[in-house]
Amino acid sequence: MKKATEACRKTFIINLVSRSNKWQLRFNTTKCNVMHYSRVNPDLEYHMITNDEMNHIEMTTEENDIGVIFTKDLKFSRHIATAANKENRVVGSIRRAFRYINRIIFTQLYKSMVRAHLEYANTVWNPIKKTDVKHLEKVQRRATKIAPRYKRCLVQRDITTAEAT
Repeated sequence: MKKATEACRKTFIINLVSRSNKWQLRFNTTKCNVMHYSRVNPDLEYHMITNDEMNHIEMTTEENDIGVIFTKDLKFSRHIATAANKENRVVGSIRRAFRYINRIIFTQLYKSMVRAHLEYANTVWNPIKKTDVKHLEKVQRRATKIAPRYKRCLVQRDITTAEAT
């Protein structure tokens, strides 16, 4: 069984390389990584032949793909913490840029600059842990302190909390 799996793996990589050569889209093996998601997978080493050279493909435990950080255990706490930190910086720059900000302008800035980034691809990394939800709620609490009397306005402006999403 193990030999059959290894043969399938080698055939798959050979087919990838031959297709990339056919379409003249060569692999850059320094940018290629392997991540094992299964606990059963024995963390095999992968090699790719490019330009008649055998190149080792590095293993990784964390990969950023289209803006979402995937980890080996498929827990998105790292991604949520990174997104919350980034959006805290955006909220800080909004606070520094405006001496006084009314609710309408704040709502537009919040929805376009903060909320859009916090909700990006959230169907993939939807927070399950309470600590992750608290990270996101902390960004919203910090943002609502900018505009005067904004807490009552959350419902009026259709801005939901992280727990509601």
